[in-house]
Amino acid sequence: MFYPFELKSADYLSYYATHFNATEINSSFYHFTMAKTIQKWLSLMPDSFRFAAKFH
Repeated sequence: MFYPFELKSADYLSYYATHFNATEINSSFYHFTMAKTIQKWLSLMPDSFRFAAKFH
């Protein structure tokens, strides 16, 4: 298991960023991600972190 058992799911993205510098947004393949959700992700991540949206 990648995430520590005691880690809350709300903290997964911040924890992920301590190990990786990018991630793919898979949900964008199925529906548009709300702007407020993207803004929250960006506020949690360091400036050097990159998101790659997956589109069809």
